[in-house]
Amino acid sequence: MFILAIDTATEATAVALLEDETLYGDCRINRKFTQSQKLVSLIDSLIHHTNLPLQKLDGIAVSTGPGSYTGLRIGLSVAKGLAFSLNIPITGVNSLDALAYQVEESHKLICPMIRFRKEEFYLAFYRQQNGRCQRCSDYEIYSATELPNVITEKTILVGSFSPAMCERLQELLGNQIRFAKTVNTYANAYAVGLLGVENLRQGRVENIQQLEPFYMREFPLDKNK
Repeated sequence: MFILAIDTATEATAVALLEDETLYGDCRINRKFTQSQKLVSLIDSLIHHTNLPLQKLDGIAVSTGPGSYTGLRIGLSVAKGLAFSLNIPITGVNSLDALAYQVEESHKLICPMIRFRKEEFYLAFYRQQNGRCQRCSDYEIYSATELPNVITEKTILVGSFSPAMCERLQELLGNQIRFAKTVNTYANAYAVGLLGVENLRQGRVENIQQLEPFYMREFPLDKNK
């Protein structure tokens, strides 16, 4: 099974090709695209370098959010267009699920975080259960100052934090937290693809017309936030 995975939820844009669970190739750029044509060019580059025609794809996995408002819109638009034109199934993958999936710790609480506004984050909590990363909370939005009331046990934070934000979170949460070191938070397409393969095998496919971004909250119009 060949799957194209697209992740545009965070600070980077990433695409990956998977043959079942094996990474066949990937491309990434650590900045946001503002035009769908540039994402299409990145996909074209991946297809060219892997020498795998689009017609051989068996499905598409795409991050649905939460995350960047514009990025998610572009990623979903391109993914849906490809799925429609190639007549192949498409499956959506939650961005927080994909981040958490990459953490292999088996005995600590896992908390993936994606920036919403200046000091606000989309987040959820996960635990490893029976060899699988299972979500054990709702998807939520919290400000940094609310986190000491939310994170009350040893927790691994997963996200693309700036040095200043790492310092801020450490100041607020002390030795309750540590940051995941081995997770590629800037290019999450492979994890999106792995979860996508699982979804497609189990028949969890989306209606193209009904597949929408998972924003959680109305997009903040204030560009300074």
